[in-house]
Amino acid sequence: MDDWAERMEQLAASERMRLVQGLLRGMGYVVVEASEDEDRPWLERVTVPAGGGGDDVPRLVVGVANDSTVETGLVELERFATGRGAGDRGMYVNLGGFSAAARERAADLPMPVMLLEAEDLAERLRQHWSALDAETQALLG
Repeated sequence: MDDWAERMEQLAASERMRLVQGLLRGMGYVVVEASEDEDRPWLERVTVPAGGGGDDVPRLVVGVANDSTVETGLVELERFATGRGAGDRGMYVNLGGFSAAARERAADLPMPVMLLEAEDLAERLRQHWSALDAETQALLG
């Protein structure tokens, strides 16, 4: 397993969310809505491109699994994607992985969802490393 992926597995759910938020900032997104509903097994942030305009801007809804030791199944993924706005896209981060059914259905949900596991997240962090702020980089240090 990737060294960064191993370090990320040691982070608490709130730290994993901060890491993902730092990546999103490095990619040019800003958070416009945050939810930490205790009834959901994920932390959620809704983001838009920085300086992107009004309500018609496509949103990226990001979920980070609270428990990175449990695989995300299809039912949870469908629940994450349900009731979103037209044009919304999703990204779900779970270091514990995703079931085969969730993988097969992710792109075909009403809100298409990109699935990121530990190695996927580590690769994206590497790609955007120079754009990440010091706080985000320190989470992997």
